Amino acid sequence: MDTWCNASIPIHQIEAAGGKDLSVFKSTSPTGVSNDLMMTTARHPIFEAVIKRLVFYNKITRPWSSIQPHTAVMMSAGPLFLTLVLKSYLLQLPSLPTPSFQVVNATQLLPYLTDLEGQSWHHGDTQAMMWIGERPWVWYLMGAIGLAVGTYIVNFFLLLVWN
Repeated sequence: MDTWCNASIPIHQIEAAGGKDLSVFKSTSPTGVSNDLMMTTARHPIFEAVIKRLVFYNKITRPWSSIQPHTAVMMSAGPLFLTLVLKSYLLQLPSLPTPSFQVVNATQLLPYLTDLEGQSWHHGDTQAMMWIGERPWVWYLMGAIGLAVGTYIVNFFLLLVWN
């Protein structure tokens, strides 16, 4: 590990779970996993799935990445991307998840890791999203405006067709 580790991570506890393929991910708030810490054995199927989906998610986010860089990074290679790929991987398993996949609570990692919170990809859109997230009424207002505009547009085109 790098120089920002506070103590050695007890790998033996992870290996005690047994199995050929082992992986550990850090949980994040409000839901999902973070890409702050990812540990797996070599050629783990989860990382194979993650690597295969990188190009697909990058293509999805490229058209609007200059408008909303925060969301684009979250979806193309960030925690949201990782959470979606892991969810897809787990849903494809034939049975319940095996002990080879673990999500560690972030508070359990405090004795071991220092979170530098670089967030170099945060821009003005991040502050706007945080502002909106703290004010639920904004979501309702945006939804009402969207519904009104959508209804107006549909009505306009229906009148054009029938007249």
